[in-house]
Amino acid sequence: MKIAVMCDMHLPECADALQYAYFREAVADIKATAPDITIVAGDTAGYGEKAAFDCLFSEMAELPYILMLGNSDVRAGDIESCGKTFGGKLQIGKRKILCINTHSGDIPSDERAKADALCDGDVLILHHDFNGLCDSAKEYMYAIAGQKELTIIHAHLHYFKDYTIGRSRVISLGALDPDKSNLTPPVITYFEITETDISINERYFTTKKPDDFREHLGISCFDVTRNFAFAKKFGIKNLELRKYAENDGLFDFTLENLKDWRKNGGKELSIHMPELHHNGGVINPEGWEYAIKLACATGVTSVTIHPPRATIKEMKTLKPTFAKYYADVIKRLPSNAKVGFENLHMSAGDTIEERNFGYTPFEIAELIDAVNEQFGFERVGAVIDVGHARNNPPYNSIFVISSWYAMLGKKVVAYHIHQVTHDVETGYHNHCAIKNWFGPLISYSSFMRAWSIGQINHRPAFLEISADEALEQSVTAYDNIKEF
Repeated sequence: MKIAVMCDMHLPECADALQYAYFREAVADIKATAPDITIVAGDTAGYGEKAAFDCLFSEMAELPYILMLGNSDVRAGDIESCGKTFGGKLQIGKRKILCINTHSGDIPSDERAKADALCDGDVLILHHDFNGLCDSAKEYMYAIAGQKELTIIHAHLHYFKDYTIGRSRVISLGALDPDKSNLTPPVITYFEITETDISINERYFTTKKPDDFREHLGISCFDVTRNFAFAKKFGIKNLELRKYAENDGLFDFTLENLKDWRKNGGKELSIHMPELHHNGGVINPEGWEYAIKLACATGVTSVTIHPPRATIKEMKTLKPTFAKYYADVIKRLPSNAKVGFENLHMSAGDTIEERNFGYTPFEIAELIDAVNEQFGFERVGAVIDVGHARNNPPYNSIFVISSWYAMLGKKVVAYHIHQVTHDVETGYHNHCAIKNWFGPLISYSSFMRAWSIGQINHRPAFLEISADEALEQSVTAYDNIKEF
């Protein structure tokens, strides 16, 4: 029996998000390969979206498949009431293949009873890895893996691994989600299962490395005394000025080094404006006058502006005030400089009800429209920070990274790119090296596909990373990739 297993697609509400393109490519590959059955091992949806399952039911209507639920499938709505059966059992001779649901993080008693009936040589498929389950379910899985010689296949971790727990062979599956496929391009896995053997074949869905992206790769200058030298050494043609101050004594140094950088092929120069705060509706533009002076003296070609540090409630009344302020400032910048508003992310203490503005594509689009209304034409656009879109729970599941590309990609004036890491104790951390452009938490497969098909503008992509070593790791890792 040949089985296709796909998992962790995370199809969002946004129909133009690239998750759908990869999913349809996978379905086409399955139809061409013609396995006996396909197993969807959970996380079809990013946040339980009905649209995700409607797409799956439509695209796979002609295929025999078993659908399993993952944790993201039940985050919103009630997919279990759609009238479909989730999970199931197959048999090859004496070998049983059992698919159980772990979407709650637990293994219900009826599913445990089915697993208890498995024998040596049988196959158990679930969404979660052992450690992703609650304590009792984790203890149960370790026990059953030690008691029986099973093949246990799971999703959830987004990367392939073939390992052993107890007496059992355990196989972790790679993800089809182009934002989260970990260590490899998006993938589905084919299994050839006989009564005595199991063979594995991964099918990757790749994009040709863009011919022009390296020319658009840039760095954010956290320390101009080091970054100009780095740009020269690695042929970086796009720079973003940031972490500057009127009293740092580097104004003339910056101007002189920019001349040299431009002589050596430097192209796009950007500036990251300071944070904009307010006090009871009175704007406090600390550092903005010097930033304007620096921008004009250096002849920047683009400008990044954070949304104001104001809550979503405050912005309901303050948006016109901020929009007018931004418009007045932008009129003082070089007339050819493109201006973009950057997305922010949830921080410690934020809740959905009590948080700052600028965490969703709709809010960034709203701010862009408000400022453009001041001009009467499309003067400003967006700066997509890929890391911020990922480090943004729960919005990172509702608005997956590819939703940002689909919704704002044609308004983009620049990008901030970096890796995000996660620690159980300290949480998410931004601005890390991109040692592998396929993860662990952010895969740039979707970015490069969006770039290649013209879904997003070809604009400077600044590595928003401070340490030279981390920058070098990121540039070298990119140069060594052949395809995405």
